[in-house]
Amino acid sequence: MPDIQLEIGTVVRSSAVLPDDGDDGVLHMDPAHTRGRPGTRAPHVALADGRSTLDLFGREFVLLHGLDAAAPAGVVSCRLDPGAQEAYGIGTRGAVLVRPDGIVAWRAREAYEPGAVGAALNAVLAR
Repeated sequence: MPDIQLEIGTVVRSSAVLPDDGDDGVLHMDPAHTRGRPGTRAPHVALADGRSTLDLFGREFVLLHGLDAAAPAGVVSCRLDPGAQEAYGIGTRGAVLVRPDGIVAWRAREAYEPGAVGAALNAVLAR
């Protein structure tokens, strides 16, 4: 296995990660192909203000999304442009919830139910 997959391509398997439907159980991936998959490190994407998405992580949960989305209390919200949405594997109506450690906790590739982000956050914190 390539060293990069061992070092930064690990797929975290934890009760604090809600896997996508159809998750294949893989434990390591090429980091260039994770695309916001739950359990992987959130990818770097340049934001319009010059920061990296990685600059958002470290203190709070972060909701990265396409269209305007309501984030639960205590969650930072950041709208992504279409190129960044692609890097995270989401469409215009999708969203990704990233833990403070930079690991993707939950992802909705497309439109999701109102309250889904709050439910995902509660599920991750309850575990």
